[in-house]
Amino acid sequence: AAKGLPSHRPHQPLALVGGFAMSGTPPLREQEPAMSDRITLTSPGDVVAAVPALLGFRPEHSLVALWTAVPTGTLVCTLRLDLDTPTVKISRRLLDLAARVGPGRLLLVAYPQSLPAWIESTEEGNVLEAVDTVTDAGTPVADLLVVTGGRYYSQMCTDPDCCPVEGRPVPETT
Repeated sequence: AAKGLPSHRPHQPLALVGGFAMSGTPPLREQEPAMSDRITLTSPGDVVAAVPALLGFRPEHSLVALWTAVPTGTLVCTLRLDLDTPTVKISRRLLDLAARVGPGRLLLVAYPQSLPAWIESTEEGNVLEAVDTVTDAGTPVADLLVVTGGRYYSQMCTDPDCCPVEGRPVPETT
């Protein structure tokens, strides 16, 4: 496990603003969107269900970073990397993003082939080291979710009522 991970961090709502899920670039619109353009995600399951719509495809063997503004929780941009990206490149991309979009929080979602293949793998180690690096640089990581086999797991939340060790089913989307 990463050195700075808390024993439990409450999940905070994330407000997604329709129309500008970006691939590592700041939003094109500066004005506040209409309330009808907002979708509020209140749980990790909501976030996991929304990622394919944000990217326009179902990620596989991927690390997805969702950058949210503080304190509103509004999604500023998304970034997708191959899961086997080396630690230094993951860290560099996340820190470059932080410098471009300003203060915020990261929510990371990993999509490995399977949970057994993820646990103690090079990919898991690379992502956890990158979490340490960006956290040490002052960018909070809200959670690291792992999605595989129709379930999602939190690597940062240890509250079994919130995030059971057996994971939770990925919610269906319409």
